[in-house]
Amino acid sequence: AFSSYDEQEIGNGITRLNQDGTLDATFITGEGFVYEGSAGFVTSLALQNDGKILVGGAFSSYDEQEIGNGITRLNPDGTLDNTFNTGEGLELSGGFPLISIAIKSFALQNDGKIVAGGSFSSYDGEEIGNGITRLNQDGTLDSTFITGEGFDYGGVTSLALQNDGKIVVGGIFSSYDGEEIGYSIARLIPPMNNVGDDDDDVENGGDEGGSSSHGSSGGGGSSRHRMVSPKPAQIAPASQEDLIKSILEQLILVLQQLIQSLTPKV
Repeated sequence: AFSSYDEQEIGNGITRLNQDGTLDATFITGEGFVYEGSAGFVTSLALQNDGKILVGGAFSSYDEQEIGNGITRLNPDGTLDNTFNTGEGLELSGGFPLISIAIKSFALQNDGKIVAGGSFSSYDGEEIGNGITRLNQDGTLDSTFITGEGFDYGGVTSLALQNDGKIVVGGIFSSYDGEEIGYSIARLIPPMNNVGDDDDDVENGGDEGGSSSHGSSGGGGSSRHRMVSPKPAQIAPASQEDLIKSILEQLILVLQQLIQSLTPKV
């Protein structure tokens, strides 16, 4: 979180610099991001092909305009993109404050849809799988992206899209939709109408001789989002010690951000 650059006051949590490192005066953020009267902070950014900027973090307003919790989109000039409809935005079940809810990573698909990973369990008042979801280009929830219970523990910290549309996920977890998986890494298969080789990938990633989640008959099968469990030779799962260390690092980060948000702005 910040509110000045080179002794110049700027909007909370976001700015843009010129190529030489000087402040870009054409990027207008006003007050910037605010969370319950204190400075908000940004945890992730993604630049779309049209120049618009996706922003994730801990905030509930931008330049004195109320917005959905923790996610918004800006126009190339820094003004709020009012065509991006996030409704109530993000929430985390269990009564956690907004300060602990954040998008840690975005992944932009070629069709314009937006995969978001972080710590959350609902979007615009609708319960979703923990830690991951997908939005349409206009910011509404993509109902075809079904994650069940999602990830356990601290959620998702990083995302990467493969050329075939599969989604590699990193974070603090050991299960997906109630199924135990290797610590901290998994790969998801998008709905079948987006990827042509789902059947082979699910079969190769599962137990030998076991049945796949979509059934063996031709045609539709389940439209659920399915997980590919990588073979041990392909991805070495993190140790228990690594998981604990990762969780502690995330807790320290949250505490630091909480302290920053509670520190009065000078």
